[in-house]
Amino acid sequence: MLSGLARTAATATVIALLTLLAASMQRTQQNATRTAAQVGLVGLTMILIPVYAYEHHLIWEMPATVVALTALAQGTIGPRWAPPLAFAFVALSFPLPHLKELSTEALASLPALAWVAQESKTLALLVLWGCCAQISRRRAAS
Repeated sequence: MLSGLARTAATATVIALLTLLAASMQRTQQNATRTAAQVGLVGLTMILIPVYAYEHHLIWEMPATVVALTALAQGTIGPRWAPPLAFAFVALSFPLPHLKELSTEALASLPALAWVAQESKTLALLVLWGCCAQISRRRAAS
């Protein structure tokens, strides 16, 4: 059972994600990239909202990954997204048992890095979420 503070933080996170998701869907001028980014946002939100998600649920991040890579390659988003997206792709590619081993054994003496390794998949999903949100809010080229 979650503590009162944890329940409040979880509720605030859900409300923030849903509010930001709704705000990202507001533009009326659509194009294929924006629509794909919005589909990616919905999939990512479905993973991020539950208290826990199993690794096989990460299949729902695939549209967001494809959109992010495509947008980066086409210049829809700037090159500043390359490092965080590279982190996200590497983190999502590692099997969870390897990340747990890395965080509990190899990085045990470096607690901050151990935490990053432990939470890398969640951080990766948040990076993809931010990227897709930016793509979905961009004005279409005229």
